[in-house]
Amino acid sequence: MKRYGVEWESTGDGWRGTVLDAPRYHPHTWQFGSIHQCVVDIDVKGASDPRGVHMCLAAQKTRDDAMAHAIEWVRGYQAVGPASVEETLEECFAHYPTLYRTRLNVADHLFCVIGNGYDWLDGAVISTSEYEPERAAMEDAAWRERLRESMKDMPELLAKMEARDAKEAEELKRPRPFPDDGQPVRFYPASKGYSLLCEVPDDVRPDWLAFAYETARALRDRSADDRDEDKASGDRRAENNRRIGADVCADLESRFPQLRDV
Repeated sequence: MKRYGVEWESTGDGWRGTVLDAPRYHPHTWQFGSIHQCVVDIDVKGASDPRGVHMCLAAQKTRDDAMAHAIEWVRGYQAVGPASVEETLEECFAHYPTLYRTRLNVADHLFCVIGNGYDWLDGAVISTSEYEPERAAMEDAAWRERLRESMKDMPELLAKMEARDAKEAEELKRPRPFPDDGQPVRFYPASKGYSLLCEVPDDVRPDWLAFAYETARALRDRSADDRDEDKASGDRRAENNRRIGADVCADLESRFPQLRDV
């Protein structure tokens, strides 16, 4: 079946296709309850996942809506390509300001955290899920309302929560990123073969190379872990991160000699 410029084949429980004029893209949709899931698998040479990069898009009401949305995402990506480092930082600070306060907060999540919802594609780190700001805001407001309702018979706890929310709202007014204080950093335990910092591709874009190198140097020079009750475990994690940071720096400097002058 051909539709929306895609050759579709039945998978038994859904439909998977190949974009006719861009065969690296494979839209896939299937029904789950009352919605139709919508993903695009992107062929990437050498990817550890046989599906390549797995882009999870917003679910749709009908099969045709899901098919159309998948090809809409493909055309949009073809037109503009992956986001730059600065665009990604701005997005992270705007969408998750309580999680990300500094550049290194974002760098830690993008490059060190395993299963973080990001992947390398076309020389950049991209989010593999589609963010819907209006839906996220509605869900957050609904969750807070349910929480307040559940606490209506606990006025002291409710007052504490509202005070915390007010304090958080004030902090959110501070522009991101916060200045880097140069202090030691507690990074997520990086892992070779899993953390994106250890998988920088040869076709990395210049701005993403610079950001990866910045992160590797911080991992090497500033890793510390003093918040663990078991100090020995914290020291081991920090030492592992320092070692991985040094290895990544050496690898990047070997493959991209221009970094030696940074």
